[in-house]
Formats: sequence, C-alpha cells, structure tokens
Amino acid sequence: MPIVKNIKDKSLLGGKPMYSTDLLKKWESKTGENPSSCSAQGCYGRDLVGVQVQESNNFFDDSYVVPVCKSCAEKDTEYYVSSELVKTEEL
Repeated sequence: MPIVKNIKDKSLLGGKPMYSTDLLKKWESKTGENPSSCSAQGCYGRDLVGVQVQESNNFFDDSYVVPVCKSCAEKDTEYYVSSELVKTEEL
C-alpha cells in the first residue's frame, strides 16, 4: 500500500486541497473500478471524491489521483491507500 499526502493548491490562501467528483469520475473511467468506500486505510467513508496526491517516498513531482472520502481529502498528514494511483497527466 502506498503512503500518500494530499496536494494543496498553493495559489489559494490557506492551500485548499485539490479534489472533486470530476477527478473521481476520471479515475473510475481510467481504472474501470467503482469504489464504494474510501481507499484510505481504516476509513470507510462513502462521500467519495478524487483527490490529487503525491507519494511520500517519491522525490519527483509526480501527482496522482486516488478515491477517498471528503474528510480524508482534507487531511494534512500522510496516509496509506489501497486503491490504484493514477498519474494526473493520464486522466
């Protein structure tokens, strides 16, 4: 399971996390999966969105999309995810 951290939009005051239902739909289309709950380890939230993340151990600026609940999309800490990471540029 990869460890990820949410990417925040630095152009906005306070750095709002970058997530949406559109990103979730694009992730579902790319993977062919339709998750029913949050992919963050230990969370079972059902209000899913696609969130842009970076792998914690990746020293490049690659960004990925993964499905999580809105609460996890707002996290400031690292967390494990069980779903496939899809590069943002592939969506």
